[in-house]
Amino acid sequence: MNVLSILVTMLSILSLFGVSSGAGQPPPFRTAVMEIQTLEEQDGIRTEGISKIWIDFEDEKYCVETEIQAPDGKMTKYVTIQKQGHVFVLNVQTQTAQEIPPGIGASQMYGWKELPDFIRFGGVSVGVDTVAGLETEIYEYIKLEDRGAGEMNEENLASDAEESGNELAEIMSASGRQTHVRQWIWYWTQFPLKTIIDEGMSRTTTETIRIVVDADIPAHVFIVPKEYAIKKTQP
Repeated sequence: MNVLSILVTMLSILSLFGVSSGAGQPPPFRTAVMEIQTLEEQDGIRTEGISKIWIDFEDEKYCVETEIQAPDGKMTKYVTIQKQGHVFVLNVQTQTAQEIPPGIGASQMYGWKELPDFIRFGGVSVGVDTVAGLETEIYEYIKLEDRGAGEMNEENLASDAEESGNELAEIMSASGRQTHVRQWIWYWTQFPLKTIIDEGMSRTTTETIRIVVDADIPAHVFIVPKEYAIKKTQP
């Protein structure tokens, strides 16, 4: 079981939060701090994860702290930071960070300027429900995506993957998908609080268990610690 697949799913869901200032509707709050529970089921194997997410909508940056328990019981902790178009994937155990700079695929994966997917892919309302005590409307749609990693230099990607234990390759290759999505959208905000993604024999469920909006987020949350060794991906 690929424990990074949950992290990939988290990042793809986060891309839904940054809606366009044109046809899209920006969220009616400056910031959000969330706790999210994620469950991946594939071939009868369950992988669970808990994440804490800090999102600053005004400055278009976020931090995801994810702790994943694999079926063998091993815990792995990752932190992902995006700010100013740069994405950093941190491995807490090894104190290393992989930087994905703008212009080589990261913008397609983590953009803030697109419509939310439930609108872009023609989501159909199928009911209402509550998530984390908040009222939501449920939408279903088929999500079709091009492989955003196509702009990356394959030779550099292969080199980075070898040195980082295939982490970067696994993250970037996940951008080419056709999936069935069911999503619980918080009323009046276009903000997803729960998402179920079905792809082949795999199902990933991501659900908000707590959310606080307009919270003050410390600046250090979006900074890679000085003791981490940073490797940059070259275009």
